[in-house]
Amino acid sequence: MKRLAAALCAAAGLSSLWMLMPRFDAALAGVRPAVGREEAIRKAIGWAREHGVEIRGWRFAAQAELDPVLGRIREQAPLSELARVFTPVRIRVLAFNDRGDAVVATMTAEGRPLSFQDRRQNAVGEAAGDAAEQELSRLAGGDSGRFTRTADNVRTLEGSRSAWEWLDPAVKGALARVVVVTRNGRVIQSSYEYSASQEAVGEPPPPRKLQAAVAVLTTACAGGLGGLVFWLLYASLRKRTDPFAFALRFLWIPAAAAAAPFLSGNYQNEALIRSFEEGLVGDTRLLLGISAALVVLLGLFLILAAAYAAVPERHLRLWSPAVLLAQGQWKNRQAAGQIWTGLAGGVLLASAPYWLALALGRTRVRFLDDPALITAPQPAWEALGGLVSAWEVYLAALLLYPFLAGRLKRAWLAGAGAVAAGALVTTMARNVFPHDPGASLAAATALTGGYLLIYHSGGMLGAWVAPLGMHAAVQGIRLAHMPAPSLEAAGWQMLALAGGLAVGALGCSFLLPEADTGEVETQMREAAAAPPRSQTEKLRAELAVARRAQEGLLPQTPPRIPGFETAAVCHPAREVGGDLYDAQAWPGDRWMLCVADVSGKGLGAALHMTMLKGMLESAAHHAPALPVLASRLNRAVAETGRGRMFITMSLMVLDPVRRTAEHLRAGHNPPLLWRARTGECEWRRPRGIGLGLTAGPAFESNLETERLEFEPGDVLVLYSDGVTEDMNAQGEPFGEQRLVEIVRRRASEGPQRLTDAIMEEARAFRGRMELHDDWTLLVIQCVDGAQTGGSVERDR
Repeated sequence: MKRLAAALCAAAGLSSLWMLMPRFDAALAGVRPAVGREEAIRKAIGWAREHGVEIRGWRFAAQAELDPVLGRIREQAPLSELARVFTPVRIRVLAFNDRGDAVVATMTAEGRPLSFQDRRQNAVGEAAGDAAEQELSRLAGGDSGRFTRTADNVRTLEGSRSAWEWLDPAVKGALARVVVVTRNGRVIQSSYEYSASQEAVGEPPPPRKLQAAVAVLTTACAGGLGGLVFWLLYASLRKRTDPFAFALRFLWIPAAAAAAPFLSGNYQNEALIRSFEEGLVGDTRLLLGISAALVVLLGLFLILAAAYAAVPERHLRLWSPAVLLAQGQWKNRQAAGQIWTGLAGGVLLASAPYWLALALGRTRVRFLDDPALITAPQPAWEALGGLVSAWEVYLAALLLYPFLAGRLKRAWLAGAGAVAAGALVTTMARNVFPHDPGASLAAATALTGGYLLIYHSGGMLGAWVAPLGMHAAVQGIRLAHMPAPSLEAAGWQMLALAGGLAVGALGCSFLLPEADTGEVETQMREAAAAPPRSQTEKLRAELAVARRAQEGLLPQTPPRIPGFETAAVCHPAREVGGDLYDAQAWPGDRWMLCVADVSGKGLGAALHMTMLKGMLESAAHHAPALPVLASRLNRAVAETGRGRMFITMSLMVLDPVRRTAEHLRAGHNPPLLWRARTGECEWRRPRGIGLGLTAGPAFESNLETERLEFEPGDVLVLYSDGVTEDMNAQGEPFGEQRLVEIVRRRASEGPQRLTDAIMEEARAFRGRMELHDDWTLLVIQCVDGAQTGGSVERDR
């Protein structure tokens, strides 16, 4: 149902944007460029050819710039000649080759020429006596008759300079000027530009009281949130380091998003053009850009670590899929569902400013304005920048709201506080209505409230990817409405990229297995409740003593059983564990062998393991029948555990003389018996339920014992579920089949080598993942007597 609701949100958001953006969108000062990167380069090639320069085959860089002064002139006098000729968006194209030659052409958003520079080392070409007049006609077109000549072939260091001007009758103090510099009858530099007095531009409106108050509150809020980040990090460092581990593991995803300007080629464009203007080499500019991206990532790292440290217990379920993702568990249905919800919710949220403009009667919405999209070689990748630039999401939805929710009893107070602070931060980052602070604050409030709703329904990952859906929807539809064919195609590519990510996440939310988030939530809960580090170090020392004591309860060396060889290993997942293996001598030259697993891990499980060890030691003196012993153990565990814990166990009494064993299984993993004569494995599955789950006849009626007979070379493997349920980074368990394959290959080599082989393959399978559960293994082999031919052949 949640997936369907998210799909409806995405459809509603896209249809709203498609309908409202052409009417209200004021990005790029309301200009709809008729040329994009491809069209601008083609025009630059044509103009260069008209100047006698062939630049086809050169390398190109393009950059779009927004002129706010001309934007104000167009607002105040939209019918003026200046507004007709010039556009607030200018596109500059740089062409260069390996010899150091360069040509720069600038044009309006409609493709009209504005300037040309010939920076070749050895300029050659045809000369023209009237080159300056021809350039005036080329730049001004039909308006060339309006111009009055103000300079005629004035000698300068660059060459002969000619200039023309005309005054705009509709705008007082505004004029247009054409300047042409020729050398040896060829144009080496020309420009068509404007100038305007302060009277023509108009005074910017004075700040209103509300605008000034918002600015002060925004600054104070940003400072307060910065202080909160450092306070949380300081408090966290006193007792835990897992927030920094999470932030470091999760940071590679924002790092990939921070590379969006480099992937799209946008930063390379800017670096090349700035290098040409300022005399820097392109590598210097690129290095500066990488340094700036690293500073941004450092800020995100600190905010993510502080946000993780602030997560309250009731929000753990919202963060656990992200933690699993950061740990490398990609097969994670919950994470895919959160990403789908966030992308769809972000699309709907993108339409909020435009609906607000319709409701308030505003006509200009400047939302996610980015002129660089026009000239980016791959504009679709720019949408990924939303994952890095959405500081309001990191600070309000992921940091402040969980922090307040963990300290305020009423959830609505936490939401109100986060919305208020988030609205101020959003206003600073996204001034949707530039000349109306009240409307901008209302839009910021709507956006922040939407982020919090997405956080509640889509979790941490949903709120985090919502800006990606928002950027892709707004910028994709904006580009798709532009008349330039290359920009229209780029818009559809951006929508397709975001749509593909959303559909992929939706499919994964159905196809991937559901991850077990309970373990992660337990770890987060325990880390948050940990004492300060000084106390933690003391506790660790005490746990080390407890671990040594627990290890002392286990057999120090494998038991020496006549006619049998044994090997065993026990690794707790934490400082102390709940697994047990034991081997005790019983009356009648028999041996009691046991592998048991207490539910849970840690100190509680270790205490019950110690109790079980003591009861088995006591039983060794009386040697009761296995069903009787199991019933006594079950009653004791049921009384002490009180339904909150249970123990599974494989219990066996081995008679080495007769090479037989009586086996009982109380809900434990079935032992694996390898027959040396056939080379095949058998699972031993007598009926039984775990100790402590139920008491009385229900336990005893489900208890079954079996008799095992051993032949020379036979191997029996007893183990805990930590062996077969060992997890790799993809969340895949080690499984019983892998255990069978190892036993078949290595059983004939003896218990110790088989134990080592199982451990090594489990460690290689697990990779860098930590132990998922306590890991215990007990291997027994009958060695008395001659080996079978098959076993001898395998030994070879």
